[in-house]
Amino acid sequence: MSNPSSTTVLNPYTDFSRIHPEVLRHAAERGSKIHSAIASHLLGLWVMPLDDEAQPRFDSFRRWADLMVDRVLIVEKELSCDCFGYHGHPDAALILKGEKGATVADWKSPIIESKTWKGQISSYWHLVDKHGDLPEGIKVTRCCAIMLHPEGKTAKMVDYTDTYHQYFAAFLGALTAYKHFK
Repeated sequence: MSNPSSTTVLNPYTDFSRIHPEVLRHAAERGSKIHSAIASHLLGLWVMPLDDEAQPRFDSFRRWADLMVDRVLIVEKELSCDCFGYHGHPDAALILKGEKGATVADWKSPIIESKTWKGQISSYWHLVDKHGDLPEGIKVTRCCAIMLHPEGKTAKMVDYTDTYHQYFAAFLGALTAYKHFK
């Protein structure tokens, strides 16, 4: 069995049963477009205009990034942890303006926070900090979800730093259960 991804481990704890499959498919496609545009932007590449639904969320990210981001360290890099046996794709590791440590950030399009985000982003903290090959002397000091606004207003940063250890422990419990039952 190959090592599962963070999102696969947490999937049993996310309930989409009340959402029509077509709505989920559409949201997933929109999310992929937005993530791709954000990754290109962070890498300094040109971003072609998006559709009327995705563009405002991308603009929301850009407004946040212009205010907050000093330096980009990692963008959409697959990282693996052999010690716990999982992998993941953190959206980014950044140095925020006025900070010395790295922030692990994950872009989120839903307007309501999901209960699994803290576990997912905590798992990314571990991946980036222990397996991300950060520059010498830089450690992860913050993790957060960046909730993109559907109308293009500045994205909201939801900080999970204070609960990182609690939710990483919960993630490891889910990982243990996943491996046991799969």
